[in-house]
Amino acid sequence: MKAKTTDTARPRSTTSIDDFALETAKSSGGVTGSKRVLRRSNNSSYQLKPSILDNTYTRQLKAKRTERENFGEFISSCIGRSMLASFDKPSTTLPEIILVYDQHKKRALIASKYLEGNVVQTLDDYAQAIAPGPAPLKGKKKGHASFVPGQLSDSGKIGLDSNQMVELKSSLRDSIGISAVLGDHDVNPGNMMVVTNLFIDEETDEIVQQSQIARIDLGHAFNDLLNVPVAPSLFGAALDTAHPVQDFLNREKVAGFGGGDPSKFWRDYPGMGSLSEMAEMAETFERIGSVPEEAIKKGVEDAKQGFLDLLRDMKANNDDAGIAHVHSSLVEIYNNISSEKMQESPQQIRSQIDTIFEEYGNFVINNCKDALRTSKLLTIQSTIDQQLKNRVPMDQIYAKVLPIFNNLEPNANQSDPNKKITWVKEGPDVPPFSGTLKQYLIQRQIDLLYKQEPNKPVNKIANSILNYLNSYQTYVDSQRIGNSTGIQKAGQLETGLYEIAEQLAKNNPRGALDLVKVLRTELITKFGETNLIGKSNAIQAVTQMQADLKKIVFNEYKQGMAQMRLHNEPKPTPSPDL
Repeated sequence: MKAKTTDTARPRSTTSIDDFALETAKSSGGVTGSKRVLRRSNNSSYQLKPSILDNTYTRQLKAKRTERENFGEFISSCIGRSMLASFDKPSTTLPEIILVYDQHKKRALIASKYLEGNVVQTLDDYAQAIAPGPAPLKGKKKGHASFVPGQLSDSGKIGLDSNQMVELKSSLRDSIGISAVLGDHDVNPGNMMVVTNLFIDEETDEIVQQSQIARIDLGHAFNDLLNVPVAPSLFGAALDTAHPVQDFLNREKVAGFGGGDPSKFWRDYPGMGSLSEMAEMAETFERIGSVPEEAIKKGVEDAKQGFLDLLRDMKANNDDAGIAHVHSSLVEIYNNISSEKMQESPQQIRSQIDTIFEEYGNFVINNCKDALRTSKLLTIQSTIDQQLKNRVPMDQIYAKVLPIFNNLEPNANQSDPNKKITWVKEGPDVPPFSGTLKQYLIQRQIDLLYKQEPNKPVNKIANSILNYLNSYQTYVDSQRIGNSTGIQKAGQLETGLYEIAEQLAKNNPRGALDLVKVLRTELITKFGETNLIGKSNAIQAVTQMQADLKKIVFNEYKQGMAQMRLHNEPKPTPSPDL
């Protein structure tokens, strides 16, 4: 997908309700009252989505009686389609969305053109044909398929490397990637369409089938699913505003009453976030993050012109209430993504619209920049994983990924490898790692060694050391107010225990023992062996580590002695600690 620039004529993206043959309308299902109708001007089928003002009270409450979902879908489609048009061969697509004005009822609607193909079905329906299941989620009317690592598919869990998914993986990744930069977290398989086309191969005269994923229903773009009318911080909200695309991958919850709903990405695509898929996800985010800014700005301008056409139609119809409703809806979307909130001013509607749409563009442009940063993180993590599995020494791996890390931040000086950062989640039930580049490398090596040989003494103690450090840091974080001593102790423990863990990761328990002795002495000298509630937990833990390491070193010494006796070699000199 090589980027290119485009400069095409801008078609009018607003039409009248009279352009639709309402007598052909049929329910399209769902809860919004949408209808499938025929558009007279091009004889194509569209899904006509009603105004929020004609919807249920509950839906009006969720949307603050604004068209933030319908309008957000139109705007994001304009931007997304322009972005995809900048590639020579886009692997995914978005439907055409148009604004519709009902001049009779004085309502603003949208219409989404149905995708065309020999077979068009949701990814859920496609999955059902592969491996039927699962039961509906608790409190939901339907269940969704889950896309997992590997080749096996069973009971609604579809292997991403299965024969049925190999062709679709690239377009599925791109559909998720474009959703992330547009701020739409509602990536469930019901919003992914499998479009299959048949054609004749000119060389063989055989019928060839091609399928790709298309993303539909972008009504939750611009962080809509991270915002609810009541206490958004309890039900969603951007957890990492500086890195919104990484937040898309890392978050566990999106907006939803009762404590929030699970992340659709991790609930439905756990395989896409796994280490085995990270290298390809990195390519996806690099590709999407590299979209030219002019392609994004063109999409923004297309959307803005559509609304200006709509407002002109409303003005000609003396629809002042409609104009105010459009204005407040656009402001609501703006306030979802902007740190500076806007109050709509009827006297400044034109200038405010310019500001609003500029912010929409900046939102996507900044998300694309973070997509590039996220791509680099994914590349580092996948490289470390593969190199460790290939038994490449840790020092060589560090040297290989350090240049990527140094260029992690866009438009910034060289990144500090000794600075703690948040990494990308590697599983649905695993929190993202927080630490330096070297700490991440050490943690991954120990995780891998422990998984391969959990009963090996060196691996067991290395794993227990890092588990203790994590639990100690969690405890200190919960007591941060007025606990400066605990914070200092946690910092010294972190430095010392990672150095010890590094020696164990290199299978050097004797070196780890030397370091743990130094750490214990430093902790006692600086903080003492007791605190206000008795013996220091940290000192006790480090003392136990020292004892455990002595046993491991002594056992290795005994094993070495036995080998030497077997081969009549000279007796080694034991460590003075033993």
